[in-house]
Amino acid sequence: MAVLTSLNHFVSLTRFPSSSSSSFFSSYAHRLFLSPSISSSSIRRFNLFSLKPSRSFAIMSSSTPHGADSPHQEKTTTAPYGSWKSPITADIVSGASKRLGGTTVDSRGRLVWLESRPNESGRGVLVMEGEKPGDEPIDITPKEFAVRTLTQEYGGGAFRISSDDDALVFSNYKDQRLYKQHITDKDSSPMPITPDYGAPAVTYADGVFDARLNRYITVREDGRQDRSNPITAIVEVSLSGETLEEPKVLVSGNYFYAFPRLDPKGERLAWIEWSHPNMLHFRKRIENTNEVVSVYPLDGEFAKPLWGFGTNCYEIIECSEEKNIIACSYRQKGRSYLGILDDSQGSCSVLDIPLTDYDNIVTLDQQKMKALSSEIVWSSSPDVLKYEAFFSVPELIEFPTEVPGQNAYAYYYPPTNPLYNASMEEKPSLLVKSHGGPTAESRGSLNLNIQYWTSRGWAYVDVNYGGSTGYGREYRERLLRQWGIVDVDDCCGCAKHLVSSGKADVKRLCISGGSAGGYTTLASLAFRDVFKAGASLYGVSNRTITY
Repeated sequence: MAVLTSLNHFVSLTRFPSSSSSSFFSSYAHRLFLSPSISSSSIRRFNLFSLKPSRSFAIMSSSTPHGADSPHQEKTTTAPYGSWKSPITADIVSGASKRLGGTTVDSRGRLVWLESRPNESGRGVLVMEGEKPGDEPIDITPKEFAVRTLTQEYGGGAFRISSDDDALVFSNYKDQRLYKQHITDKDSSPMPITPDYGAPAVTYADGVFDARLNRYITVREDGRQDRSNPITAIVEVSLSGETLEEPKVLVSGNYFYAFPRLDPKGERLAWIEWSHPNMLHFRKRIENTNEVVSVYPLDGEFAKPLWGFGTNCYEIIECSEEKNIIACSYRQKGRSYLGILDDSQGSCSVLDIPLTDYDNIVTLDQQKMKALSSEIVWSSSPDVLKYEAFFSVPELIEFPTEVPGQNAYAYYYPPTNPLYNASMEEKPSLLVKSHGGPTAESRGSLNLNIQYWTSRGWAYVDVNYGGSTGYGREYRERLLRQWGIVDVDDCCGCAKHLVSSGKADVKRLCISGGSAGGYTTLASLAFRDVFKAGASLYGVSNRTITY
């Protein structure tokens, strides 16, 4: 059965010891981002072709498993849509999956990842893979600590490992202070490196080690004066260990800061900053002129909204005055692509990787430009595949909007349960999902929250209304000054399209969404006559709409 297999990735890159032109890779490993919204994820190790021996590469992924024939041989029961019984219970949805919050490697190339454990009240624990293949992973974080930052609410970028001496700096959830720990020393206890202010009003995220000056450079959010309007800055934290000093402010004055990074020599600091309403574009300045040009123009998304720290959609593999070689990921119409971009030629070679939804970078062999094989190193939900026969596989659909000649996109999940079917005359109830952001993006990855509904006989559609990321700048800017209008029109239009296609019952249409999507839900119920019911989860509700 042909299905859409969707994955998000963390990728570790190491240099092949070869003079071949295929040796595109950095001499150290990179930590890349995995969206925290994905329910089921895994770390996969890819084995690759090389001229000389090299370490295999690790990828953290979230996926919709490949479909398979149902192992159930029981006779199917005819029952109304929505009445089907399913083994995917609320307990399974809420407690089955550990969440992945980042990954990196230590100086020896061993994987280190951050997992949130539902059986420990969501405690964030840093885990290292075993010394040898088959060895059990090792917990790095002591039980009295939890790794998580609350910077800018969404967090991310809560830890960093030094490539020189395997020193670890992490943010502790309870007090939001930074702690230092040596992961190679089993007796090393985390020691605080930032002051105790008596309350978690000061938070840190997205740091980098500066070995030359023995300091840690990080983004700080300071709410000591006003918790509702904290001051954000880039600061340096001393790693001398002699006394706890107040971090020194290096950069301040703007609303947001992210990605403080040092150049290869450790002499210059670069960062991203922005203020409302001005956002960013990835672009290149020609030295000694005022000319600004695109590195590679394409009707796609090479970046995504920076809701959380630690996101990364590209890596500079080779840098010189003549050219830059950049490994990058981008999105087009609900699908991800990986490419190697050469700015000197203005070209991007798309890699032949058999996956459709990834954020970052995997390597390639010398001739076929594809990974040769893979194995699962770690899974957030090792037992989830026993429910595979009940999984509904998403279909990317394109439907017309209120604007003539203009289309929008969504992932449609049909009702799926190997033990039931419905009568030919009946159409299923439909639950329309409006994502948050509003400039976020729904992806066709395995999400047990969705499978809970579809395995009970509901149809489900996850709408990427105008304004969503992943479909180009013009698509995203449809929502400019039109929030509460375009998103509502597209959610209603998607439901109507599925009704006209015979995939939903016009009398049983519902809508749900959280945050910005909760606002879309409320507006749809208040100003349209399409849905019979809706659920707004932590939705924005104090916004004025003018028609």
